[in-house]
Amino acid sequence: MGNVKRLLVKAAGLVALFSVLNANASIITVGTFTGGDVGEGLDFDGNFVYAVNARGAGGFSIGDATFTTDTTQGVSLSAVNEILNWHTADYGNTANDNNLETVMRSIRWSPRVSSGNQLSTYKEDVLTIDLANLNVGATYSLQLLFAENCCTRGFDVFLEGSKAVDNFAPYVVQSTGLSSPIVRTPNVGAFIRYDFTASDSVLNIAFGGDAPFSDNNPIINGFTLEATEVSAPSTLAIFAFGLISLTRLRRK
Repeated sequence: MGNVKRLLVKAAGLVALFSVLNANASIITVGTFTGGDVGEGLDFDGNFVYAVNARGAGGFSIGDATFTTDTTQGVSLSAVNEILNWHTADYGNTANDNNLETVMRSIRWSPRVSSGNQLSTYKEDVLTIDLANLNVGATYSLQLLFAENCCTRGFDVFLEGSKAVDNFAPYVVQSTGLSSPIVRTPNVGAFIRYDFTASDSVLNIAFGGDAPFSDNNPIINGFTLEATEVSAPSTLAIFAFGLISLTRLRRK
């Protein structure tokens, strides 16, 4: 009887430990995209809490993501400036590609230069985005979308108050494998993906920092936040249940 109890406690402990590890895990990915369809770099399949076109219009969909303006309820975006026709995006001729082009054409941006034309101190909150109404303990996937169209620009990206991406430069990401450092690529964009478990009800995103580039003015073209599901704990629970069942059979 003692051996059975010990096995049961170990199995339950494994499930609890894995759940805690999973809850605290987060993954950050930086990459490129070439369109809005499956296999072109971005994920528009799932249950989206937010899909936002920075500065531009809403009312259209890419896959399962229905885009809104950046003034939608639950979204707080701080930016000093905006440009409606920033980027001549051209990803293809499908409906998803065309709608993604709409997202990538406009930007919000903020300068890191003071009114006296002197560089201000490096700040983490030059441009901020706060996304409300998250469920604590639930898992999410954030996609930040960028397209450089002019400059050797770079900045740091902060998530939940901690530096998540150091020296992020959209033009470098877009130009991977190309000879010129500044490439106006209408068919390539850059993204940052953040897969995480919510520790509070508001996701805090900020751009700024001390990236060593000639232009430190952060930009954002658009973003999505998807509610995801984690199946691994359930899988481990099934394993634990099987172990318990085998133990009971052995006892009998």
